[in-house]
Amino acid sequence: MVSFHDRWGQIRAELLRVDAEIEEESPEPHHTARTPSREVPADPDSDAPLLSHHDFLLRRLIGAGRMGKVYQARQYSAGRDVAVKFLRKSLLLHPEVVRRFIGEARTIVRMRHPNIVGTQGLGRTPAGSYFIVMDLVVGVNLALTTAERVIAEQEAIHWTMEVCEALEHAHERGIVHCDLKPANILLDDRGRIRVTDFGLARSLAGETPGTAEVEGTAPFMAPEQASRSWGPIDHRTDVYGIGAVLFALLTGRPPFVGGRLPDILADVIAATPVVSPTHLGCSPLFGPRQMEVSSTVASVFNF
Repeated sequence: MVSFHDRWGQIRAELLRVDAEIEEESPEPHHTARTPSREVPADPDSDAPLLSHHDFLLRRLIGAGRMGKVYQARQYSAGRDVAVKFLRKSLLLHPEVVRRFIGEARTIVRMRHPNIVGTQGLGRTPAGSYFIVMDLVVGVNLALTTAERVIAEQEAIHWTMEVCEALEHAHERGIVHCDLKPANILLDDRGRIRVTDFGLARSLAGETPGTAEVEGTAPFMAPEQASRSWGPIDHRTDVYGIGAVLFALLTGRPPFVGGRLPDILADVIAATPVVSPTHLGCSPLFGPRQMEVSSTVASVFNF
């Protein structure tokens, strides 16, 4: 048996690594803070006041992504827990990234729908960190749910219909999500779907700041997200994303898989046929109901 003393060196190294990450990404650094770019105003194109950081007590880290980290926090004025998403400090010196983060806050605040994670607005700390205050959803995302068990046919259909209702609301307001995947769809403690993470959302009016040529999560991306030769990004991009999510819920994997990102993107833009679910019956990813649900997926994708 390995003793604590024998592993102290390894444990100490890991603790130092965690301390360094906390120091780098903490919303309120212990020492000096980086100064955000002066090219970016507090909240361009908006008259809405910024939320005060004094109203929130951060309790624990509950999620992290490429642009930021999400904390559970207590909001004093409302007497409730909320989710607070901070832009990573390493990105504060990039004006286009900051504009994109601010744009996400303005995008979400325009939407009020029971199947979309709502937001209260945008805030900024004295150290220059931007944050978005959102509803705290008690539950798990569908990526974790599908990893834990086989999803029943009717469950998948019901969840997909709720996603459709959320996206209809967004599309009516000129917003395309552009990053639909099971990890961005939450299932709350009441069994209700909540769509989240509009960080890559596009405006149908063509006014989205800081967009890159290729954006999205490769296995779930529509062809036009990988190559503009397929046409413009619009509401049909999300329709493709909904189909990809349904495929993943019923089969346990996205429409396209591969070891390298370029290989996946090549399959997406080459219109490579998606593997029929009826050919996935031998995969260890699936339980005994796989062959039963495969007929539903086949009918949806016209196999």
